[in-house]
Amino acid sequence: MRFTFIQQHRGDGPLAALCRVLGVTQPGYRAWQKRQTQPGPRQQADAGLLLHIQAAHRQGRHTGCPLGGAVPVCIRHYKARASGSVVSEWPA
Repeated sequence: MRFTFIQQHRGDGPLAALCRVLGVTQPGYRAWQKRQTQPGPRQQADAGLLLHIQAAHRQGRHTGCPLGGAVPVCIRHYKARASGSVVSEWPA
């Protein structure tokens, strides 16, 4: 929220003054700016996993999920694991 405010009011004064008033550092603000244009490793991994999930969803559904969860979720989980993706919070 603070970094967004700085970005919106960047032309109203020096960056150093805006950062000082809002209690953030200039390097912190610049790192935030960079993250807005270049996704980090976690965001890139999530985007790749999303592609696997969407592909599994398009391939269709079946019944009888051994995990007892929602069938579409179960299918996506197993297909994502089979493709080598790391999927957390599920039994091995």
